[in-house]
Amino acid sequence: MRIHVWIILLLTLSILSACTFVPITPTPTAIPPSPTSTTGPKPPPAALQPAVGAWVLVEMPGTAIPPDATPTLLIGPSSFSGKAVCNSYHFQLEAREDGSWGFSSQERTVMYCGEEGSAFEEAYWNALLRAQIIQREGDTLALKDSSGHVLLRFRSQ
Repeated sequence: MRIHVWIILLLTLSILSACTFVPITPTPTAIPPSPTSTTGPKPPPAALQPAVGAWVLVEMPGTAIPPDATPTLLIGPSSFSGKAVCNSYHFQLEAREDGSWGFSSQERTVMYCGEEGSAFEEAYWNALLRAQIIQREGDTLALKDSSGHVLLRFRSQ
């Protein structure tokens, strides 16, 4: 009987240790960050204001979305957050004076989602971090790189 208790305890601890938040070191950008306001978060840049809300990924050019995945993006006044395949993420948004944005901090859970799911998640987060342009067209939202190439396309949730 005692050995069963130890096995259950070890399995529980193993599962809990797999669910941790790992801070991600932000990548340097060419645009220096604006000074941090002491009165709270700045409103989103004008380009992001129409995008604030909940979105579901419908297209990632060049990459197939895993069939059982429903990647989401929640754009708030000062953050991007959501779920990719089996991991959640939260990127703190930093509005800049020139109307662009960057991410002052990035956090995500780190669980193995299978080979296909984990590879997709990495590509998804990289696309989010490369996005420089947000364009809303009705109930769709396109995140584009600086050249205007679509990285991710969402529909309103």
